[in-house]
Amino acid sequence: MNYTEWPSPRSRNRPRVSRGERQEHELLESARRLLQHKLPSQLTVGAIAAEAGLSRSTVYFYFDSKESLIAATVEIVVGPMMREHEQLLAENGFTAALPSVLRILFATWSTHSGVLSGVMELVTHNSYYRRVWREYMEHSVELQASALERDRRSGLPVREDDPRAELLALCWMMERSCYMLFSRDHDAEEETHLFETFLRMFNSITGTRFTEETLAQPRSG
Repeated sequence: MNYTEWPSPRSRNRPRVSRGERQEHELLESARRLLQHKLPSQLTVGAIAAEAGLSRSTVYFYFDSKESLIAATVEIVVGPMMREHEQLLAENGFTAALPSVLRILFATWSTHSGVLSGVMELVTHNSYYRRVWREYMEHSVELQASALERDRRSGLPVREDDPRAELLALCWMMERSCYMLFSRDHDAEEETHLFETFLRMFNSITGTRFTEETLAQPRSG
């Protein structure tokens, strides 16, 4: 899946000179920092530019709109996470990969809770982003189903019926649960409890069993 589909066209002009690249990076970092404290609808082009120490007109040299800048910021966070999920599931199978997939999900939420919380607002109020986010979820489920089939062929315990509908429902539940946890102050015990809850739910849906060995993190790449 091409994860660069998330943003609308990022920029009309992408100068290759280092100064231009630096300014674009500063704008993206500015948006990321502001999203730690504000929803996308609360941000303005002027505020993003001021945070980066640049003029408002500079934003429009690199990005068509505030929405395309925020979408590009989201892609920087979501794209690598999704690609790593895909690689882990493709190279390790479902039972071996899922604990690491969940660890990456939790680490991304922990580091970028503001950006991912902003996604919740985008997909609620914008049909384009809702479609792209739904496609992300559906693609993730297809990856999981393919990995489960490989586990079945290798002799690992897997449920016989098609789990896609239940896996998709679980993915949406996980999204909301992570939002409710990481968008507020919480402790490590709460994260551990949620992580283990997700593992039990995946066990129930797929028939897989995570042992001490499979809980060891597989390497990607």
